[in-house]
Amino acid sequence: MSTGTPNNTLDFSHAKLVARISEISPLLVPGNDIPSRLTQKLQMTLDIAEQIRIFVEALSELIEVEGVRYLNELPQVHLQSERMGVHRCHYTLNLPDAELGEISFGRNRRFLEPELKVIEQMLAILVYPLRNALLYKQALDTALTDSLTALHNKRAFDQYICREIELAQRHASSLSLVLIDLDHFKRINDQFGHLNGDKVLTEVASRIRKTCRHSDLCFRLGGEEFAVILSQTDRDGAWIIAERIRQAICSNPIQIDGQEITMTASLGIANYSAGESRDDLVRRADVALYNAKREGRNRCCYEAACPQPSLLC
Repeated sequence: MSTGTPNNTLDFSHAKLVARISEISPLLVPGNDIPSRLTQKLQMTLDIAEQIRIFVEALSELIEVEGVRYLNELPQVHLQSERMGVHRCHYTLNLPDAELGEISFGRNRRFLEPELKVIEQMLAILVYPLRNALLYKQALDTALTDSLTALHNKRAFDQYICREIELAQRHASSLSLVLIDLDHFKRINDQFGHLNGDKVLTEVASRIRKTCRHSDLCFRLGGEEFAVILSQTDRDGAWIIAERIRQAICSNPIQIDGQEITMTASLGIANYSAGESRDDLVRRADVALYNAKREGRNRCCYEAACPQPSLLC
């Protein structure tokens, strides 16, 4: 059971913000500097996760809160505490010029009406710093996004692969890299033109994204080459995902100028070995990709061996 309305929408404007902040509830007694300290702290960071942490920390000084969940689809931000509790209150945050996503608070006892009022007053302090942080993230995402396919770009790959290697080392967890190269793509550009070639790349990127898990990181490295970073994924798991990607690319023809074109791809897989560098991991995946090309294309390979899968297309 939850309190609050799941679709409770708070539309803020500057005038409403002033009214809400000045409308101090019994829990926000005169002389209490929590709102002013919260305002100062929120203005010191553009990191969304840090802003939510600061907000919950300040809110917890006024009422009991055990968990928080924040969602925003554009840009993609999914944050949630390990524990949320049984009872929850939900808010959709809007400004006149922006939709700021949804935030929920949870605990193991019901929220009382005065407490809900405090939450709404405190949210009035969060919304403008949160909007600025979202705009900043959108700008960063644009710089790290391939404009054609909407996948991460090569610049993003260079950042994420280093981060994932660091995490794998720190937690002694599995990490795999899959490199993907479309087979005979040049003939598509030569026969149908570069605009139709771009349509093929966009469709292939969509198939890769839909096949991968939410935690997988997908990239277009340039031209017809793609990559997927698989965190907490061992050798066998990486093979399964790579095979799914290969089959997703070739299973259904792509429509080009009224013709059905079947695309295939070669995939190279490398599993991270403790202590190796980023360049070593990428090189081994690249060697595996070369092996897949050499063995006839439309297949997945590791660096050391290239098993012959049962090709379905």
